[in-house]
Amino acid sequence: PGHIRTRAEAAPKSRTRSCRRTRVDFVAVSSLDRYHTRNTMEAFTESMHTLCLDYDKSKVPAGGAEVVGQCASPLPGLGRMTAEPAGRKFHEKCMRVRGLITDDQIVAKQNKRVAALKAAESYNSLSKAASSDSLGSLSDDPNDQTNDPSYKGPKDPIQVGPKGKLFLDHYDVMGLGRERFKATVEQVQANFKIRSLMLHPDKCGIAQASEEDKEKLEARFKNLGEAFEVLTDAKRRREYDSVDAPTTKLPTLKEDGSNFFKKAIPALKELAKFFDGKGDAFAFINEDPAAPYAEVRKMYEFWAKFKSWREFPHEEEDDAESKDDRWQRREAEKKNKKLREDEKKMDVKRTKVFLGSAEDCDPRVILARKEEQDAKDAKKLAKGAGKREAEAAAAAAAAEAAAAAELAEEKAKLDKVGAKKELEKQKKALRKEKARLRENAARGAGDGSYPGEDKVEDLCGALEFDGMKALNDALDGIKDAGGVAAAVNKALAEAGK
Repeated sequence: PGHIRTRAEAAPKSRTRSCRRTRVDFVAVSSLDRYHTRNTMEAFTESMHTLCLDYDKSKVPAGGAEVVGQCASPLPGLGRMTAEPAGRKFHEKCMRVRGLITDDQIVAKQNKRVAALKAAESYNSLSKAASSDSLGSLSDDPNDQTNDPSYKGPKDPIQVGPKGKLFLDHYDVMGLGRERFKATVEQVQANFKIRSLMLHPDKCGIAQASEEDKEKLEARFKNLGEAFEVLTDAKRRREYDSVDAPTTKLPTLKEDGSNFFKKAIPALKELAKFFDGKGDAFAFINEDPAAPYAEVRKMYEFWAKFKSWREFPHEEEDDAESKDDRWQRREAEKKNKKLREDEKKMDVKRTKVFLGSAEDCDPRVILARKEEQDAKDAKKLAKGAGKREAEAAAAAAAAEAAAAAELAEEKAKLDKVGAKKELEKQKKALRKEKARLRENAARGAGDGSYPGEDKVEDLCGALEFDGMKALNDALDGIKDAGGVAAAVNKALAEAGK
């Protein structure tokens, strides 16, 4: 074995450039010779890490150019090179020059590869374990799932409905039966790399195996390839994980919350595995019975928007991949999609009902709601007490106002009666003064200047009580008729009569 290195031979100067021809030189690499003396995968990998393309000056043909051009790689600033990195080293050097990776990251990556190789069996051990006698047994690996007493072994194939797709236990085939849906893509790739080497039919001695063993070897390797395709394809893996995972049982919770932490929390953890969104749904499962209500409320705000990626293959589905033509496959896919969407809607409805029940039956929520209701009742009671006091005060004021109004009314009545009596009294006194004026005026009837009884009546109607009384008092002091007549005429003149 060796690396191929090409050099262009220069044609005589009289010839055109298009006449140049290419010569192929084989340059032996001593590191490959060293590889044959070592039998471990680690040694082989380390040797591959140090291989570089090179050429020998002594093998440049006569008339040929020593160097016809610089390295055709994105490695500026390196000048003329007599050796260039190849393979993985070439990519690492390109990334390092471009600032996409550091030396520390390269070393860490190499250490990771070496550690992974050390964790596996040596190349010879793997070949021995994958013999035709054992059909490629992996039991020599102490970390393999088959050596774990707690591992229950592969699951039975799952077929959804009589016409549905058959799902094998891909995780068991890939050696990840314990991790299952928690297995990362990196774990799947790493296990496939090891198992594809160990379980390849050629490595397991298929040429010397019986017909029955040949079928087993080929079927096992085919299942390994199918498992790798499914588990590295996000869409197909979701479909498989949906079937592989057991049906989530949503429990019935008691209204007093006595079985909440025993039943609701495990159910929430089951649902969290299928969370379709950013973040970790498990971080929003609060198991602390004494957690503050603010944290519990934040938890249910998250679950109110919960969306599951889980699919629900229906029993009446058809296996679209087994159809004869594209039209039949398309029709089967349409039918399957409709059945899954209907089942998905039912699951969303069940999940929402459970989450609403979980919140209502959460003892922390029950306590918080009770405290909130008690606070409202106390506030309402306090508000009612103030209202009653206000109403009582208003009633008292109204009663007082009514009593005052009644008293004022009584007083008004009394005042009215008193005023009436006073008026009657005044009228009586006025009539008495009028009669007195008539008598006094009559004493002046013998005088020629006497105005007459009609004028005396006019004077009685014109004068007020006080004026009439004063006139009578003045007439009482006059004894002769002429004086009386003159006083009466004077009063008539002052009254305008």
